[in-house]
Order: sequence, then structure tokens, then C-alpha cells
Amino acid sequence: MEQLVAGAQALGATAVETHAIDGGFVVAAHTDWFVCARFPIPEDFDFRVLTPFPELGHNSVRPECVVAAFAEHVVVRGPSGTHVVKGALAPTDRMLTEVSTASAWRRAVAFRGLSGV
Repeated sequence: MEQLVAGAQALGATAVETHAIDGGFVVAAHTDWFVCARFPIPEDFDFRVLTPFPELGHNSVRPECVVAAFAEHVVVRGPSGTHVVKGALAPTDRMLTEVSTASAWRRAVAFRGLSGV
């Protein structure tokens, strides 16, 4: 979660929010930090290779790669709406509903079940 916050801030998100929801975490901002990156990441989080993140340092990779690789459930909110990009969440899952209904957030990454890191 800390790496996601640092990444969002490095890309210009000045007010980054974090929330714990039912054993998961949400990192969200009123700005879409994804569009400011030198190397974009796939909106569907289907990473085929590690995505460089020079904004955080010479040998850095996007923290979203770590979330995509190790989390059991991942929800992403962006310009095209909210999507479950990994795992199976019921439409009533609190993490999914809160990310979907927080109208002030332009970008949010929510995840649950991060292990093995």
C-alpha cells in the first residue's frame, strides 16, 4: 500500500487517500495518476512484463505490478469505470461497492489477499 501511495504521489496525485476495507486496502485519489506515467500500465492489469517506473528511481517498477502478481483480488477504478481485474468478487462485496460509489475518486486501486511478498 505504501508503494502505491508513493507511486501516485510521484505521478502528481497530491491528495492520496488510503482505506482498509474488510481485510483489503484501497489507494485512491481525486486525480488519475496513471495517465501521468512515462510508461503506461494496462488498464486490465494483465501485465506481461514488469513496467519500468523511472519516476521513483532508476531501477523501479510500477507497484501495481506487485499488486497484480501477488494479490488475490484486485479492483481498479479509472476513466472507464470500476473493474474487477483479478479474483472473483460478489457484486455486494464491500470493497467493490465502496470503490465503485466513491464519486470523488478519479483513480483507485483496491486489493485483498496480498501475500508472498
